[in-house]
Amino acid sequence: MDYLPMREQDPHANPAKLLAYHLSDELAGNALNLDNLETILTDLCAAAARDRGKKLADRAGLPELQNWQRKFKKVIAQQAKNGFKAFRKWAEGEAVGLVATAHPTFAMTDAMRDHVLAAAIGLPKRKKLSAAAIIRQEPPRLRDEHADAQACIATMHEVIDRANAMILAQAAKSFPRQWHQLTPQLVTVASWVGYDLDGRRDIQWSDTIRLKIDEKVAKLADYCAKGEAIAASETAPPKGLVDFIAQARKALSIAQAEQEAFAEDLSRDDNLAAAAELLTTPQSGRWLDSAPALKALNAAIKQAKQSKTKHKLLILRAHIKRCGLGTARLHLRVNAQQVLTAIGAHMPVTGDDRLNSRTFLRRVSKFAEKVKATKSDFALLDRQESTVNRQLILAAQILAHIDRDMPIRFLIAECDQASIVLSALALARYYGVAAQLDISPLFETPHALRNGGRVVAQMLEQPAYRAHVKQRGVIAVQTGFSDAGRFMGQIAAVLAVERLQSHLASAIAESGLTDMRALVFNTHGESIGRGGHPGTLTQRMDYIMSPWVVDRFRRHHIALTHEFSFQGGDGFLWFADN
Repeated sequence: MDYLPMREQDPHANPAKLLAYHLSDELAGNALNLDNLETILTDLCAAAARDRGKKLADRAGLPELQNWQRKFKKVIAQQAKNGFKAFRKWAEGEAVGLVATAHPTFAMTDAMRDHVLAAAIGLPKRKKLSAAAIIRQEPPRLRDEHADAQACIATMHEVIDRANAMILAQAAKSFPRQWHQLTPQLVTVASWVGYDLDGRRDIQWSDTIRLKIDEKVAKLADYCAKGEAIAASETAPPKGLVDFIAQARKALSIAQAEQEAFAEDLSRDDNLAAAAELLTTPQSGRWLDSAPALKALNAAIKQAKQSKTKHKLLILRAHIKRCGLGTARLHLRVNAQQVLTAIGAHMPVTGDDRLNSRTFLRRVSKFAEKVKATKSDFALLDRQESTVNRQLILAAQILAHIDRDMPIRFLIAECDQASIVLSALALARYYGVAAQLDISPLFETPHALRNGGRVVAQMLEQPAYRAHVKQRGVIAVQTGFSDAGRFMGQIAAVLAVERLQSHLASAIAESGLTDMRALVFNTHGESIGRGGHPGTLTQRMDYIMSPWVVDRFRRHHIALTHEFSFQGGDGFLWFADN
């Protein structure tokens, strides 16, 4: 029986519910058994997965992949006509940022995702789904989320390397004497999976450290493999490349020992002490930043006689510059109330301070200017109960002992006051991490979206904040389509976000800081209700940051980095196959 036409007579009719009643009656009357129902369910789910996979392929542009590559090559060639200086500025400017996010969207099972992916890339129909494979029986563990995110990130890097290869090929053709100076950074990659504490209670500080060390080990192993592959293609590899491989192997061995130490039960004091001592004790050959790698690679690039070898080495150099000693840039996330609680340990915060924001803003801004850095260690980290303090001490330990190269984003959810951003800056200075931290308010509530432009303008008026962004070269903000849609509805939310983005451009222009880069992270889910777009990636980007807004930044001569998210199992499907 077809229940859909019933809505023409009764608009309140629910076809799905009516079908459920009908099936329930048939089960009760033995006209249908559970085995029959399971077969129907699995067939429908498999068909839906195949249909979704084909749509994903169209959205990703797979049928027109070669055409997209030709278009990209034309863009590169057009940019090269502007001369090397302008070409370098374009290629090394961080225009787009891809961010892997997770919590809370992993409803699709691995088996269902495999069916969707198989259909998307044109593989033969997979074996029949079982009922158990359709519904996720339990939520994914943190390590499952992280592993999925890392697989997605690895594919992101492969795609970016291919794009960089095209950029460098054009540079070699257009600028044969200068192309080796180029290190493309057009696209960046970041992740908050394992580092986002907003609304989560299942992530301990030890989990975050373990995951960061795991990422360092994975990336060092990747560098070794890439270097060895280039060397294997040469009859006489450049000495710089040989040195790079040897140093990378040594650094990998040290990182693997650290990985083993932090895999122990760190709730035991002796294990924690041993792991912390191993990580913090200076050791010859340990890489704490990418400087040794880049030094050896730069030597190899100079020594390489063949253009083909230089090309491969330049792609690797760009990859290392993009990743540092990890697989992606880190996004740490807390919420505004947690920041206020943490700053309360350093200065009095009354209930009126959220209302009388100007007075509190002046007080916290002065505190941020005069605060002195303090030392932190793993013992202090282990005792810390404040979420914000814990995240900042974590950042301090990562920057001091694991990867001091890469910038860390400090996202503040539900932020609607400039004083909260200045409070976070004061705490970052207190823990000695402000120089590597980009503090980013997340505007997602109706109040924050209405007043976000004013909040940014107030931030830019404060000497402490101005000094910070001048040091970093970045003014970072985040918009939240998911919660904004929940609060306002997606149509109103999209318009409010666009208005906020345009106000950001105006606020930066009026502040006189147009030489800073605006970094706007538009975060959203994959469904329409969470701010996703059902169309192509181009449409997706235009939806969350319209061409009109991008032009506003261009008119004000403000460099713009547009970051956007790929969330959870559904989002990672975009990068499930290279």
